Amino acid sequence: MTDEKKYEITVADIRAYIGLAMADVLPEDISPEREVEFVNFSAAITFRIEKHLNGGKTIQTRRFSSL
Repeated sequence: MTDEKKYEITVADIRAYIGLAMADVLPEDISPEREVEFVNFSAAITFRIEKHLNGGKTIQTRRFSSL
């Protein structure tokens, strides 16, 4: 495996980055209802990552052989 740069970030940073990234990729003509779906989806991803990092529920990587 190649050397990767490591970062030290907080859970609040992770929340912010996921929310900002989600907002950045939304189409400009998205309906308000569809936008809420994307916001909820990004919140669910954030919650899963938090639980994984805090040891609450690990993310299973066996489905993805490249991870």
